[in-house]
Amino acid sequence: MPHRERAASPPLALLVLLFTALPAVPARAGNPVRPRTPVVHLDEACLVTLDRAVTPTAALAYTIPYEDTCDLPHAAPTHQFFALCRALAPGESLPQWLSDLDLHAALTTGVLLPPVVPVDIVAFNPEWSGCITRIAAPRAIDCEAAREPVLWDLHDMSPGTYAVAAYTFHPPANLWTPRRGLFRIVDSAAGELPPAAAFANRETFVYEGEALDLEVCVGAEPGATADLAYALHAAPDTWFPIAADLPIAGDRLHVPWDPPPELAATELHLRVYIRDLSGRTATAVAPELVHILAVPGESVEPSIPDPAPDICRPPGQELPAVDCEDRSGTDGQVHEDMSIKTSCNLAVASPPPLLALLLLVRRRRAPARRHLAK
Repeated sequence: MPHRERAASPPLALLVLLFTALPAVPARAGNPVRPRTPVVHLDEACLVTLDRAVTPTAALAYTIPYEDTCDLPHAAPTHQFFALCRALAPGESLPQWLSDLDLHAALTTGVLLPPVVPVDIVAFNPEWSGCITRIAAPRAIDCEAAREPVLWDLHDMSPGTYAVAAYTFHPPANLWTPRRGLFRIVDSAAGELPPAAAFANRETFVYEGEALDLEVCVGAEPGATADLAYALHAAPDTWFPIAADLPIAGDRLHVPWDPPPELAATELHLRVYIRDLSGRTATAVAPELVHILAVPGESVEPSIPDPAPDICRPPGQELPAVDCEDRSGTDGQVHEDMSIKTSCNLAVASPPPLLALLLLVRRRRAPARRHLAK
């Protein structure tokens, strides 16, 4: 099994006692509500196969929209990169904090947080605690760092399919930026060649009675076959067949499909299941939905955004920098551009004992949330 990112954290009840002892810290004007700086992933592809026996290190290129090296109570913001054992489902989000240390940093900003439950922290979330592997050490959010690709050491990664996501550490509200596409890691020297698949289709809108071209990127040994299926967004666990036993030739699979009339005015999930002659299998769900409109018509090809300019490498425009004091709002409130939503004044710190009480109450009353609600 690959090494997973696990926080060496004490039990949550002990963390609550720790937070109770923290002093209230006045918010520093301009810090908590500055826009979070996302990672702009470069060279994204539907599916990339990496043979760790041939190339034991993969380079992940990225850039940034602006530099952010502002002084904060906890330190300047950073970018961090992680491998996920699966891709996010449509509408799914990752937990707001990696560990109790990230939550502690959020508390020290003095911003009144919404009620926190264990699943809001990766280390305590059963869906993600064993699913995330750190790729590299945190990086400064500046061009000096972004000009160098992130080097992903594949030695400790088990063969299989992985997604990649970047994490902007900027308390109190951190930001995840998933990379489009998946990575298939194989080891030819050990004969470990698991199949993998990923949908190339982006979010799609089609009219009633219109055909849809399903495009799947595949990585599999000769003789592999694929099954395609759909599920209603309202009932995502019930799957209906689209096509079965499709032979895979090459690295792309194109399947024309006429959605049945009863699917008008619905939203659909897509799934592909691959099996090879050795009995190895792989399943992938499209990261975005298909919307079947209830009126006839003719749609156009979905537009694909132009690649983001790499402003950290010439030729490029002069790099903008974050104004550490003036990019916050003028009304003293946290705005909707934050990763978490709150309408509390920044000028007054939330009493830590109150937050500790909320942690205990929410833990006892709502222990079984599967995903972070935002």
